[in-house]
Parts: sequence; C-alpha cells; structure tokens
Amino acid sequence: MNITQREIPTAVSEPDFCSWLQTAAPGNAIEYHRGFLILDAAQPCRGKLALQRQQELIQLRHLAYWAAEQELVLLVQRRLAPDTFSYLAVRRVRRDRCGNAPAHLALAIAT
Repeated sequence: MNITQREIPTAVSEPDFCSWLQTAAPGNAIEYHRGFLILDAAQPCRGKLALQRQQELIQLRHLAYWAAEQELVLLVQRRLAPDTFSYLAVRRVRRDRCGNAPAHLALAIAT
C-alpha cells in the first residue's frame, strides 16, 4: 500500500465529539479515529477530499488531546491489525483539585 494514497477515515466529526463529551457518562467511550493516527495526520495526501479529511483529523486529534489535558477523557488505543488501531476517548469523572480527599479535608484544603 502506498502510504501517500492511504484512505483517511474519520470516525466522528468535531461537533459529534463535542456533543458526546457533554452527554457521555463516566466510562463511556467513543472511537474518534481508526487507522494509524500519526501517519494519517502527517503524511501528504493527494486530492482535495483527502486533504480536507486530513485537516479534519488533525483538528479532531487536537480536540481529543485538549479534552485529555482538561481531565475530561482518557485516551487509549486498541490494536486491530498491523498498522491499524482504534483510538478511543473514554469519559472520566472529573475530580476536583482535592482529589478523593474526605469532605472535611477538601474544605480545609480549599480554604
């Protein structure tokens, strides 16, 4: 397979990911890409449609990383085949800055 002609599937769009993020319960997961993310986002593409899909993938990748940095999701990969992975965002419980401290300690830390 010539990597420059590789099909770049996008599992979900940015609006779909944002909508899922607002409604997902802790433990729910969404596949935001299937393929080989680093190559799919970095390799030059041929054709206008492929370039548009690549740009959408790059934006979606940044959104997923942002959500992970905000501790909204955990990002995981599942290997499906050689050079093919399922990239998942798993909704997590947002912890307050005191973590799992008992309520009276959390109050003391916060003040």
